[in-house]
Amino acid sequence: DHNIDFIVSASQSLPERLIKAINYPRRDPISSAIFSFNDIAAIREQRTKNYVFYNDTLGEEVSTEALIALQSYNVTGVPWSKVDTYKPEFLSN
Repeated sequence: DHNIDFIVSASQSLPERLIKAINYPRRDPISSAIFSFNDIAAIREQRTKNYVFYNDTLGEEVSTEALIALQSYNVTGVPWSKVDTYKPEFLSN
């Protein structure tokens, strides 16, 4: 079983979007989110777009290793300080 924090339904132009929120952007929670998304993708037929929203406003930097892992597994990392940039991906179409 995996917990996903938010699911945004598919629209005409965008697939279903799965979101995990991470307060402290450390390697372990980011890795856990990536593995959750991979496990979910393995059992579902529907294509999804995966996001990790992480809090970058507490002064804790995300490691380069974690950011590379997100990219490698096609998970979009969204720093909270730039969340407005991603709003169009979550508006209904």
